[in-house]
Amino acid sequence: MNIALFSETNISKKKGTSVYINEVSKNLAKKHNVFLFLPNSSFKKEKKDKHGRKIIYIKNISKNFLLSKRSVFLKNLEIYLDKFVHNNNLDIFHCLYGHYFHFLKKYNKPIYWTCHNIPPNENKPFFYSENLFLKFINSFFFTLVRIKHKYLIKKLKFKKIITPSQYVENIFKEEFNLDSKKIKHINNGVNLKKVEKKEKKKFKKFTILTLAAFKYHKNLHLIPLILENLKSYDFQWIIVGDITDNKYFNKYFKYFKKFILQKKIIIKKNISDIEKRDFFRKSHLYVQLSANEGFGIPLLEAKFYNLNSLSTICGSSKQITKLFGGLLIYNIDTKLIAKKILKIFKSKKKYKNKNVKNLNHWHWEFITNRLNNIYKYDNFK
Repeated sequence: MNIALFSETNISKKKGTSVYINEVSKNLAKKHNVFLFLPNSSFKKEKKDKHGRKIIYIKNISKNFLLSKRSVFLKNLEIYLDKFVHNNNLDIFHCLYGHYFHFLKKYNKPIYWTCHNIPPNENKPFFYSENLFLKFINSFFFTLVRIKHKYLIKKLKFKKIITPSQYVENIFKEEFNLDSKKIKHINNGVNLKKVEKKEKKKFKKFTILTLAAFKYHKNLHLIPLILENLKSYDFQWIIVGDITDNKYFNKYFKYFKKFILQKKIIIKKNISDIEKRDFFRKSHLYVQLSANEGFGIPLLEAKFYNLNSLSTICGSSKQITKLFGGLLIYNIDTKLIAKKILKIFKSKKKYKNKNVKNLNHWHWEFITNRLNNIYKYDNFK
């Protein structure tokens, strides 16, 4: 098959969505002719990479500064495709990341769309404040965003919606009332080849690890409050993540300072894969605090390193935790979260992953094969 893949974001190792785009397109290229359309800020030649993908760069910068990168990318993509579709026999269009490629319907090809999360689940609020009136404005804004996206999703002429989590799948079925036959859930993936053996943890203090960027829905601002409830215990909490929302970081960083000076909070960014692996191996507990999550890949990685976990119930975390073990946070309350961390700390029972063999079903190759089977079933039945 000749498959056209689209993404509004470029390939990067740091973002879950980018990892998804990269890994799925690489694995599809083993079986099909893959054309991967990516945004770029300047002119860049098309290329066929070592994985067999033909990567086509679409400019997303315009002289008109009032236009967003997204709108410029979509407009230039449509102009390019008008000629490209005429000269190439394409079988499938798949939007791996973005909202929404409505113009694709004019080409009369099956359209697939991967939805990682549904806005406003990861939108920035207008105000970072505990003021009730400002919180109401944020809530009203989020409601409008949700209504808008409900309309756009129902308008999209898709063959199938692919979701990386049951969490998103359930929103489509229960809140949006979409046809369940048109929604397929195929999990997340990792490239880890084996489960690490249990080894003695190298950090002397009980060490909690969180991999998340500094942005509002990741709830990193709760960490100092949780540690306040654990101040009689000698814990350290390592946060690995970039500062992607400066307004959010500047608002809450003052609460981190005391714990940073006490070496109870350590913030790391721009780490290598080797450093990340060492953090997983040396830590005692992985904690995910996100209010919303599209993937939850770090939580999945934690299971490959046989690391105990505590996680909110968004994204794939509920499914991963129920399958492999760990505790869940059903109510984002700092006192309750502190109690659960204390329970894990005091537990004499050594943590061990359940269903270790099933970890193989979360490799990117396995995930892509599931997607490929959906293509085959839909288009050759």
